[in-house]
Amino acid sequence: DTMRWLNENPVTYTNWESTGLSDLLPTETCVALQGNTGKWENVSCSDDVENGVVCEAAQSESSCLGYTK
Repeated sequence: DTMRWLNENPVTYTNWESTGLSDLLPTETCVALQGNTGKWENVSCSDDVENGVVCEAAQSESSCLGYTK
């Protein structure tokens, strides 16, 4: 299975935690960003945890609170 954005485009990000894709059903799979490593991790959408969200946006030079690359 391939993780997909809401518009059905595949997620091409490659900095996943070493656990990789999980065996959760696709409708149960959400993504959490690990603040200490910057890596993404598959988590259950039904888990009662406090995480930020990952959103798809167009690439921009100043898309991060005024910081530029």
